[in-house]
Amino acid sequence: MRGVTYDRYSSDLQEDSSIEAQLRENYKYAKEHNIEVLHDYIDEERSGKFDTREQFQKMIADAKKGLFDVIIVHKIDRFARNRYDSAIYKAQLKRLGIKILYSAQHITDSPEGRLMEGILESFAEYYSDNLATEVLKGMKTTALRGNFTGGYPPLGYDIKDKKYVINEYEANIVRRIFDLYASGASYGDIFAEMKAKGYKTKFNADFGKNSLFSILSNKKYIGIMEYNKSLPRTPGHRNGHKTKAESEIVVAEGVIPQIVSKETWLKVQKRKLDSKHKAQNKAVEMYLLTGLLECGKCGSRMGGHRTSNSQKKIYSYYVCKTCGNKTKKERAENLTFEVMLNDMFSDNSIERYVARLNEFIKSKFDKTESELLRLKSVVSKLEKEINNIVNAIASGITSHALLDKLQTLEQAKKDTTFEMLNVKNAQEVMLYSPLEIKENLEQYKKYLRDKDVQNTKQFIKNFVKKTVCIDDIIIFTYCLDTTGAGEGT
Repeated sequence: MRGVTYDRYSSDLQEDSSIEAQLRENYKYAKEHNIEVLHDYIDEERSGKFDTREQFQKMIADAKKGLFDVIIVHKIDRFARNRYDSAIYKAQLKRLGIKILYSAQHITDSPEGRLMEGILESFAEYYSDNLATEVLKGMKTTALRGNFTGGYPPLGYDIKDKKYVINEYEANIVRRIFDLYASGASYGDIFAEMKAKGYKTKFNADFGKNSLFSILSNKKYIGIMEYNKSLPRTPGHRNGHKTKAESEIVVAEGVIPQIVSKETWLKVQKRKLDSKHKAQNKAVEMYLLTGLLECGKCGSRMGGHRTSNSQKKIYSYYVCKTCGNKTKKERAENLTFEVMLNDMFSDNSIERYVARLNEFIKSKFDKTESELLRLKSVVSKLEKEINNIVNAIASGITSHALLDKLQTLEQAKKDTTFEMLNVKNAQEVMLYSPLEIKENLEQYKKYLRDKDVQNTKQFIKNFVKKTVCIDDIIIFTYCLDTTGAGEGT
């Protein structure tokens, strides 16, 4: 039976050694039940309460490829502490015919076993939620005392005995920034004055837009402490300024020495809000071919441009800033809609594209086969090295270095064998039919028929590689799919 292990620890409660302990128990279980472990999915410093775990998600993706039959987990709470996520993923795995086995908990597939599994999941979720509640209590106590909670104090403050104290030199800079902005000064005006006076940020850098925004939004300057505000980072993503719900944020007033008056603070926040509304309400004309339209005379990019006559009637063009070549925006975009709808997405074009796409996919099989042969050769070489070491040990030659080398080779063989499974799976790619492509394009065709610039702009680069404008003639170079299988002009 083919199996994998899933191992996880949360840094706030466990140590690295807990992963080793889980692996040890999981491998012992696998050996006792005649399961061949192909791979280990390990999430370090990841809470089981959320499913944004990189290796967990990779395991679910590999499960859909049919690479293994069972998942071995140390205990139920290592898989998830959230009953909803646990139920969703276990249902997916069940549909795929993949079982979850626990090396430290004997849970059968009987009704009684499923009941016990549900009870243990409830306990795990309660433990996680209760721990979060206790941590939040500790945060609130810290915030209400006005204690420093780590990181770096903002400009205007120093930390003494875990308390915020005012740094008068820096505080004067902060007050000046608030006063300037409240009186109507632009960011550029503020930058200029800060530079002229030699003022720097807390990290001895010149002020920028982000640093000014951060200062003008920081409630510490009016004595308010906020804690547990930011959402945790999602692996591989930036969360920007996203915050938690108000009910989760700990707020304490009057616990930090105040630098800016409430009156000035309110003026600043009102101006920031007014500026935001103006930016949101400002009409912005969208140009469909931005970044795609090339000047046929000099080869430069053409960008959107608006002019008006004496009667204030507005005209929109695509204009080459190098040589002045231009074409009307409306004509260029209408022609784009027409060509995409009636030529690129026509039934004849789709049949031609599907034929090319399938040829492209078949050509990949040759590469896949050569990669498979390469991996088989690697495994064969590793097996020879492993046999040589085993024979040496059998003849009485032994050392720690030799045993370590054997362990390294065996792990390399296991990893390469698992990679071979992925390559074999890639050989089973389904070819496309014209009907599938037509169905996939139907939503796009709706946007084209409606001449919906905003939604068309989101996908046009997938199909139009570039357009060239020569006076009033536009030439399209297009590609139905992003793999490069189908292309035409």
